[in-house]
Amino acid sequence: MLAVTFAELKQFELANQVITRALSLDPNFAHTIENCAFIYLSQGNLLEAAKHLDNLITLAPQDYYVHLLFAVLEEQRQNYLKMRDYAYKATKLNPTSAEALEYYAKAQIYLDQTEDAREILQAALALNPEDSRLHRIFGQLSYESGDPEKAYHSLKEALRLNPHNLSDAELFIEALKARKNIVYGAISDMLLYQRGKGQQLVQEALSTPFTFLPALVVILFANILKELATLIFRFDKNVARYISPEIKRANSRNLLGFLLLFACLFISLKFILSGQ
Repeated sequence: MLAVTFAELKQFELANQVITRALSLDPNFAHTIENCAFIYLSQGNLLEAAKHLDNLITLAPQDYYVHLLFAVLEEQRQNYLKMRDYAYKATKLNPTSAEALEYYAKAQIYLDQTEDAREILQAALALNPEDSRLHRIFGQLSYESGDPEKAYHSLKEALRLNPHNLSDAELFIEALKARKNIVYGAISDMLLYQRGKGQQLVQEALSTPFTFLPALVVILFANILKELATLIFRFDKNVARYISPEIKRANSRNLLGFLLLFACLFISLKFILSGQ
């Protein structure tokens, strides 16, 4: 429908005009009400979406897509128990809907039922293996569950299907780092260490004037390690193509700046300590 197309293009004013006209012609046509609810959900207008969905479920109580739209509504409301109930109902009404399974899995993720979510996503991928969004969700779930190997393969597939998705590319890079480079793990540990140690040193600087420079040195050193990690992966053939020219330029600029600052602070600290 034209109104849905406008909504997908974020042309909501045009979408509202078209759907309002369609509703005026037949206010009880379920498909039109369904599209209207979708458009309002796309805009984040939950009150109007809920009003039309309440009307719609009386007209088509066995339509799985109605329950799926309710799941979308409850997700935006952050009511994940209701989201799960509606998504589960949608999967029962249409067991071959990968989209219904996707929302059922997402609800389980929100509710920390990760193993159930994993099984549901695998079922969804069996139905629709070419859905990049499903691969991304599975990859992110695997990454956050501490399985970078599965995350790597799922996100790699997501990028193959949708190579222009920047957020997928960034998560893929993180999974690749965790999967194949032990050195990056050490760098991550250093970053975690510097947060705590850096905060401690900065707090000490409030009472002792000579500890502020060591705090800055620790923080700068950790940032240098972080930029070096990015630099290393810029030359990795598996990941370099996912790093934009802007990120590469920023990486080089940041690394040079951090190195210069680190050198200046190190020399200053050495001078101060030698004078004590």
